[in-house]
Amino acid sequence: MIAALALVAVLQSSASEAPHTTYPGLYQQKMEACEAQLGKNGSEAAIAESVLACLEKDPELMAAEKACSENHENDDAAVARCLGIVDATNMPLEELESGISNRHPVDYYVLAARLFQDEQEDAAVFWFYAGQLRWRIGLSCFGSDPGGEAALFGAMNQQIGIAINEYVGGYPSKWVETIRRVVEWDRANPSELRNIEKCRSHIEKQREGLLGLAASIERDRPKLARQRTANGLPNFEQQ
Repeated sequence: MIAALALVAVLQSSASEAPHTTYPGLYQQKMEACEAQLGKNGSEAAIAESVLACLEKDPELMAAEKACSENHENDDAAVARCLGIVDATNMPLEELESGISNRHPVDYYVLAARLFQDEQEDAAVFWFYAGQLRWRIGLSCFGSDPGGEAALFGAMNQQIGIAINEYVGGYPSKWVETIRRVVEWDRANPSELRNIEKCRSHIEKQREGLLGLAASIERDRPKLARQRTANGLPNFEQQ
C-alpha cells in the first residue's frame, strides 16, 4: 500500500475535498488485525504481501474504499485521507519535510516528487539525492531480496529520478553543489545506522560514491551538454 501510494503520488495531485463520509482509523485497525492474525513469520516483503492480501478480503474495508474512491474520483491521496490514512503522500509538505530525517528513504522520494509537482524543483533535487544516499546506505549495509527493497528502490528511481535529473541536468553547477550539500546534510543529520558497527564503512563508502558522481558531472560537463542537446533537452549554463 505504501509503495503504491508513493508511486501514484508522483503522477497525481490531491483534489480539494468536499464534505463526504470518512472512515478515520479504519484502515489502520484492519491492518493491525491482519498483522495480529498472520504473525511475523517470513521476510518483510512476504509479510507485507500477506497483510495486503488479508486487507483485500475484508468486506468492510473494501466497501469503505469503494465509497471513498467514488466520492473522490479515484484521487489516491484524497481516498487515503478519506480512509484516515495519513502518510508521506498526503500530509502537509512542511510537516513531512521537517521530520524527514527519521523516515524511511521511500518518503524522501515521495517528498521530492511532491515538491517537484509543487514547482519547488531545487528542493526536490536535494531531497531526491538525500533519499537516494540513505537508501543506498541501507541496501549496502543490509542487502535486499530482489523483490523487496532493491526492487522498490529501482522503481522509485525510475518513476521520480528521470524528471528530476532531466531538470537539474540543465544546471550542472547547481547539480554538483546540491549533491555536495546533501553529503554535508547527511553528516550533520546522522541516521540511526551510524550506531550499527557494520554499517559505518558502508555509510562513508556511499557518501564517497555520491561525491564521485558530483566530480564526474563537473568533469564531463561538455559531454553531458552535448547529450542533452542530442536528446532535445535544454542547457541553461554556458559550458
